Amino acid sequence: MSKQYETTMLWSRALHRWFPSADGIRYASRHAGAAFPNLCLFLDRCRNALEIEPLGALGDPALRPLMLAAADRYRLAVLIPHARERSVSETRTESVRNVHNA
Repeated sequence: MSKQYETTMLWSRALHRWFPSADGIRYASRHAGAAFPNLCLFLDRCRNALEIEPLGALGDPALRPLMLAAADRYRLAVLIPHARERSVSETRTESVRNVHNA
């Protein structure tokens, strides 16, 4: 854990103790600004109230616009690997499989 988050975690634990009815903390994002607040949820208190809607795998091309927008908002670099070129032996092996499966 980085040094910058030690104090934040201590505050979170203290607020958890001091406000037993709170489900979490909402605060301004250091990176994305007040328009996109962060949430620190106390899962021991609110886990059962959460609903999860899976959007797909990270590599899903349909999620690329959403991921790039989030990366832009938080000023992150996104490295998108090029498709790996197949070697001649891999191509031959695939051809042999196709012949046997036909």
